[in-house]
Amino acid sequence: SGYQRDIWAAEARSPGNCQFNVLLHERLDGDVDRNLLGECLVRAVRGHDAFRLRFGENDGIPQVWRISDDPDAWSPSFESVDLSGAADPGRAAQAWCDRELGRPLEVRGGPLFQAALLTAGPTAVHLVIKAHHIITDAWALNSMIVQILSDYRARSARPDGLRGERPGSGAPVEAADSPSYWESIRAFGSPSHNADRESDREFYRKYLAGVAPALFPRAGAARPGRGRYSFTVDE
Repeated sequence: SGYQRDIWAAEARSPGNCQFNVLLHERLDGDVDRNLLGECLVRAVRGHDAFRLRFGENDGIPQVWRISDDPDAWSPSFESVDLSGAADPGRAAQAWCDRELGRPLEVRGGPLFQAALLTAGPTAVHLVIKAHHIITDAWALNSMIVQILSDYRARSARPDGLRGERPGSGAPVEAADSPSYWESIRAFGSPSHNADRESDREFYRKYLAGVAPALFPRAGAARPGRGRYSFTVDE
């Protein structure tokens, strides 16, 4: 899409930058079944083909493709991290998330998604999801966390214990049923959509003629390449 091309161009100008990282984390308290939670995480990831998108270049032209969902070609996984031995496990979990947020994802070739379960104690688990903004945003990741937790609650409440296959059991976890991001990208590049897009561009060229962009310097931030600015928009 056009927005993905913008992100690709920005990445090309400053490779290895963490500015496009999106990270969300949710703390779960109580008797958490970590294996079941991991199963629900894998199921949700498999159900969103955005996580199978890969990006690269061919003769200087940006390219995007979708890898197969065959388990032999792609099997989503997550990292398990035990922080229960830290002096302050909660603070250690936050520090871990901060480090991961500052660690860039490789946009060329991927993968563009990482997940982890952080154990902060016998009754405290942190679900952490990190992805590149070229495939998702914070709203979508938050929706996926809601999906994971809803699936977890439903399956953990089953009296018959039928929870499906667990990660690492040798059998694939079934994918959740979700809209295809890949199909939306293909639709974006269709001839009819291109005509509509050109009409939109022409409208904004005229509407924004003579308007100067507001550019902000990247300085004074707690993290490299990050900043916060305030301004007023006239009504």
